[in-house]
Amino acid sequence: MAVPPNYFITGVWKTDAGVITDVFLHLNTPTGFNAGRKTTEAAVILLLKANNTVMTLKWDYKTATWKRGAYVSVVKEGNKEFLRSVKDATVEDNLDNMIKMNGFF
Repeated sequence: MAVPPNYFITGVWKTDAGVITDVFLHLNTPTGFNAGRKTTEAAVILLLKANNTVMTLKWDYKTATWKRGAYVSVVKEGNKEFLRSVKDATVEDNLDNMIKMNGFF
């Protein structure tokens, strides 16, 4: 059985070059997930390093429900760390395909 995530990501902020800088992060609670807030990539990396689990969450317009996506992990390329969704069978739930939030706060 998969571990329930501590947090969900529902959107991302990106630079013009397509690099994720911030995410829309929601705490997952026994009664559901909270309203969420803009959180830096660095802060999410720290959460993951502290043994928290993070998963993408996408709105399914066909069923009008939230659908869990891919788990998120930290990867290191050179001396820089990044968030990366764990590869799975779908493209839609990967971080690169989350809602781009740049137009919001």
